[in-house]
Amino acid sequence: MTSLDPAAAGIDSVFVLGGIHAEVLGLRATSSKADECGIVIVDDDDDNDNDIDRQSRITKRELTKKLQSFFEKKGIWPTHVVPSLSL
Repeated sequence: MTSLDPAAAGIDSVFVLGGIHAEVLGLRATSSKADECGIVIVDDDDDNDNDIDRQSRITKRELTKKLQSFFEKKGIWPTHVVPSLSL
């Protein structure tokens, strides 16, 4: 069976947190609308919500655990992870 992991083939890849797998990670998909909040990654000890929608806020520790589990399950290891793609 051939690996689907681009890194195994020496190809850089980008995983977009707010993309099609956002819901699986417990996040809200990002939007191009200026009035909608994107994903906010906070330090593990940051308890300040600043009125940010809870579904778009995640700690670095929690995100790392979710991504490791997701990538392991899918058999992929992207070289980069970004919150969203937007101009």
